[in-house]
Amino acid sequence: MKLPETLINIMVRHTSEALRQKSVRILPVYMDKFDWKGRYRLVTVLLKSAEHSGVKGFLIGRIKDYVHLTLQQNVNNEWFVGSHLRQILPSIFHLPNGSQTDLLEESDKIIAALNFLRYLLLRDSKKSDLTGVWSMLELIDKGYLSELITGLELSKMHYKQREEELVDEKKRARRAKDADNVSVSVGGQEISKMPFEQQMQRLEVMLKDLLIK
Repeated sequence: MKLPETLINIMVRHTSEALRQKSVRILPVYMDKFDWKGRYRLVTVLLKSAEHSGVKGFLIGRIKDYVHLTLQQNVNNEWFVGSHLRQILPSIFHLPNGSQTDLLEESDKIIAALNFLRYLLLRDSKKSDLTGVWSMLELIDKGYLSELITGLELSKMHYKQREEELVDEKKRARRAKDADNVSVSVGGQEISKMPFEQQMQRLEVMLKDLLIK
């Protein structure tokens, strides 16, 4: 597992954009060198150990590709359908802190998971249920999707409150004749001092990212 973990580390942490992009291209090629069983074990281990949302989203995308190849080409592959795939689904459709999860921080994984769920429901029929998604749909709906909807509402309320606080901070800064150097904290992290308009724009982008239905 040393090589894929090294590639993931480069993808996330290396200062060189060229090397980051190169590792993104190399990792799928490396994964495809394995047989279906090897690919399954590799993505399972990497998904469990991954901490970065972008990496999780990338791995979910690979799983989706492998499921698609299995269904599309009707290959002899038991690892990305049926009981084996059902073992992975709980890790995919999971919020680490339930409805309290920071959705912006987890956005890459969430978007990949929702795209994967949509694909499974469209591609696999309820009658055949080759992927097992239909047998788990009620659990996914009452668990993951319910928590996601609640978390979305909580996050929208939170960032709306921060936006209102920023407006108040602007008013106080004007009175102090310091309108161009307002400091504000979002999600417990302080935003570096910047002009007010840029601060408002950043918060507006965050709110728009959360208004996904």
